[in-house]
Amino acid sequence: PEHSGSPVLHAAELGYDEVLGHLLGATGYDFAAAPLTVDRKNFLGQGMPQYEEGGLSPLALAARNSRLSTVKLLLEIPEARSAWLHRTDSFGRDLVEATCERMALTTREAVKEELKQIVGLLCAASGRDGEAALRELVPTTAVATLNERRRMRELRARCLVAERAKEAEAREKGLAEIAKHYVPTHPQLYDATMPLE
Repeated sequence: PEHSGSPVLHAAELGYDEVLGHLLGATGYDFAAAPLTVDRKNFLGQGMPQYEEGGLSPLALAARNSRLSTVKLLLEIPEARSAWLHRTDSFGRDLVEATCERMALTTREAVKEELKQIVGLLCAASGRDGEAALRELVPTTAVATLNERRRMRELRARCLVAERAKEAEAREKGLAEIAKHYVPTHPQLYDATMPLE
């Protein structure tokens, strides 16, 4: 759970449509209570941290990774569309805005084209004008880069706060266990009235 290890999230992120279809088709799958990603810090080679944003639904992961067929699949499922289409990310951006900003950050034309199509699908599903969204919401590369840096600073700060809270909780738990189970071998050493001879 601390790494968002849900098969639905992984399948949506990687574009495993057949697997995702089987997982979401399982009897009793609760779309509204489906797990979301969590803020986390991963270490790459030589201890270089990489931060990943929490609060992303399977639809958001598919859109941000330009998985066009996966976005189509998820939007065709009424429960998925209802649960995930209007969710905002942890920075307050809706799916269309986040996808438009992703488009400004990529340099690969094929990926840009897929992201444009994804914006069109998301807008059509939510009753918005896709062409207008592309005109109004795609920032310049410079603005998108500044926004991304600001979000990464905020994400690093959130991860640091969570890390410190987790350390404090572990420390308190450890001290509670010591207090519960520790029996001094020489209790007289703790007696303040013992003569110092």
